[in-house]
Amino acid sequence: MSSGGLCDLHQAHGPAERREDGMERYCNEVAAALMPLGAFLADHTVRAMDGGHRWRLDELREVSRRFGPSPEAVLLRLVALERTSGIDEAYALAAARERKRRRSAHGGPSFCVA
Repeated sequence: MSSGGLCDLHQAHGPAERREDGMERYCNEVAAALMPLGAFLADHTVRAMDGGHRWRLDELREVSRRFGPSPEAVLLRLVALERTSGIDEAYALAAARERKRRRSAHGGPSFCVA
């Protein structure tokens, strides 16, 4: 599940798929809550950043690799612990570019959507 969880539901279109986005968010929230608090706060990357830090995708991925859940789950954990002021604008732009790339890819929709 460390590479998209339930699938990349963001590439789906329509009301039914948007409900699935809610499930993806729920799964990320559960994964965030299951990260061990002590180990998470002791992580050298988490420890090095203050509560006002705007996390970049590469930083979230680095922490994600050590704990297992997605970068989105790591971000949710950081928000819950007030260890971030949000995400770096580059993260949001990169996520938007990736969604656009996937929508325009040849070969049909993801098997998760089909």
